Amino acid sequence: MSVSGTNARVTIQSNDSSTNISNATNIFSEIRSALETDGMSFEKLIEIDTRLAEMQAAKDKSSFAKAYQSFIGVVADHIGIVAPFLPAITATMATLS
Repeated sequence: MSVSGTNARVTIQSNDSSTNISNATNIFSEIRSALETDGMSFEKLIEIDTRLAEMQAAKDKSSFAKAYQSFIGVVADHIGIVAPFLPAITATMATLS
């Protein structure tokens, strides 16, 4: 047996309910990439990118939570694209003081 790749793991006779978080910076980049393929207006992408940058720059849970709420408000119409990334975003918040 061979196991490789980022966050690789083996489960034996059990379900894997873990979430992969390899790098918070990658999460924000992945969200940007996913939203760019949605066909929304350039202005909307700029607004969303501004909110992502605010979350990425947050230094504590309070500022991150505020930026997160603002981000969710802006992407509400595109939540189907963002939803898979939400566990990783909230895990990023958990690492802040």
